[in-house]
Amino acid sequence: MVMQALTAQPNAFAVGVNLFGVTNWLRTLKSIPPWWESFKDALYQEMAL
Repeated sequence: MVMQALTAQPNAFAVGVNLFGVTNWLRTLKSIPPWWESFKDALYQEMAL
């Protein structure tokens, strides 16, 4: 929500803190360890990549 607010209204905020949200899905998907392969496949399908 923080990242969306900063993107939609960049002049309304001096700073924003994003603690848990993913802002770069491609980097995140590439860094998933091999033992999470089934989770990785599900994410790729959900994002239609």
